[in-house]
Amino acid sequence: LDFDDPRFIKRSPFLGTNVGLAYIKRADMDPRFASLSFGKRSGFDFDDPRFTSMSFGKRSGFDLEDPRFASMSFGKRSGFNFEDPRFASMSFGKRSGFDLDDPRFASMSFGKRSGSDLEDPRYWSMSFGKRR
Repeated sequence: LDFDDPRFIKRSPFLGTNVGLAYIKRADMDPRFASLSFGKRSGFDFDDPRFTSMSFGKRSGFDLEDPRFASMSFGKRSGFNFEDPRFASMSFGKRSGFDLDDPRFASMSFGKRSGSDLEDPRYWSMSFGKRR
């Protein structure tokens, strides 16, 4: 997957979030971000099964009504597809899709964060799901 491909950036559900900015600016990404978010990997390969298992577990699918979803126990996903609306729901809460123009998008994804300042110490607490 080519992260510099404009098609990826255009359709990526991460665009406008801290993670999206980290992908786009991965060359100068702070190592603390990589270690907290992706298990000490300095690069990201969406085709690498270790990446998907580390980030999202190893489930082949999930149900939004499943109580495990709320607790972020995603189970066993072997991979994911940016075009799959289930991916957006799994990553960003109980939404069947995503709207890059929705101002709530970034805060829904990462709790207290709505900006892109990776140096903010509140970001490193990784308090997913908590809204200010």
